[in-house]
Amino acid sequence: MCKKITFSIIIPTFNSLETIERSVSSVLNQTFKNFEILIIDDGSDIKTKKIQNKIFANNDKIRLFSNSKNHGVSKSRNFAINRARGEFIVFLDSDDYFISTYLENIYKIIKKKDAQLIIAPNKKINKKHSDTKLYKEQFTKNKLSFFCWNYVLKKSFVLKEKIFFENIKVFEDQLFVLKIFEKVKKYTFYKKKFIVRTQNFKSLGRLTNHHSCYAYALITKEIAHLILKTRDPNFVKYLKRKLIEAINFFGLFSLICNSKRIQEYSILLSNTNLFKKKLKLKNLNLIIRLFKNKNLEQLNSTLKKNNLKNKIINIYSLSLSSRILIELLKIKKIKIDKIFDNNELFQGKIYQNTRILDMPNLKDIKNRSLILPMKFKRFFLEKKIFKRNRKKFIFFKFYNLSNFVFR
Repeated sequence: MCKKITFSIIIPTFNSLETIERSVSSVLNQTFKNFEILIIDDGSDIKTKKIQNKIFANNDKIRLFSNSKNHGVSKSRNFAINRARGEFIVFLDSDDYFISTYLENIYKIIKKKDAQLIIAPNKKINKKHSDTKLYKEQFTKNKLSFFCWNYVLKKSFVLKEKIFFENIKVFEDQLFVLKIFEKVKKYTFYKKKFIVRTQNFKSLGRLTNHHSCYAYALITKEIAHLILKTRDPNFVKYLKRKLIEAINFFGLFSLICNSKRIQEYSILLSNTNLFKKKLKLKNLNLIIRLFKNKNLEQLNSTLKKNNLKNKIINIYSLSLSSRILIELLKIKKIKIDKIFDNNELFQGKIYQNTRILDMPNLKDIKNRSLILPMKFKRFFLEKKIFKRNRKKFIFFKFYNLSNFVFR
């Protein structure tokens, strides 16, 4: 008789040779051994596929699947969920790795508690804090994580409630997590650190395009749907805050979308019950176009006021606002000489054909104006470089779409 498998570890991968072996090894080296690993290669190049087959094919704990072309992480995870043999599903990205005692500690928890969901915030939590208190704080203190690897899910719960990933290119975790909290009734917490995360610089470009706008239209729609459906008052308050946040993210991404896409996404949002019943919006498309025009007018005014048209400038930070700004400046054919960001992960890397440096020096500021998001103004106020060159620092802030939608 075959032994029942406890955990199915799902690892999607795409041309991740530099990190995938470390990720898989972190599972194989777990102190708890009753698991399977499902690796879904999502259309990697031939060289990568051959090396992965050589490394993983002969291990009976690993089931290696291969897509003929790149379908995206959502389809890959859904494929694995349907084929998982374990009682519980665990997610791991191909560039992250587990601490060796993670599965053993999770197993101890599920032996004691009948849980559909184990919430793992990846930090040490006071053992005296009850699950009920911690669950409530996710919403009252804005601690809810939107990464699927923060959750261990009972497979029977996932299948019964049909909790799968939406087939979108980016931010797929957010919709997945919202579905979990719409349905879950029995939960508990894992109160220790368990994973080492590796930030992926390459994803920044992937996250700054019309796919992100579409994803946030879906996220906004799902949150609006949950607000009308949810009875938990703490969850409702949290969702209302997230709705504003999601609308504003959607608005930022809409600034780099064409009119056809904006109209398409506007129709998607306008058909949401909350917008139809509560907001009575007659034409969301017109509101978004007004929002976009106001932001572009403000940007043009800023460029004109500071005599920056047809000039070469510098940018500070690779935050979302800055990345949107870079895209808009590119349309206006304004060249960017340097990008600065004090995040060590970014330094020395190339973004939009421009090398990323640490902090600007006096020479950088004297030669070029520096455009940066308003949120960094306080950071620079006490810096000598700012005090000596105030006119070279141009702080910029986009309007929030929520102010146009809800006014």
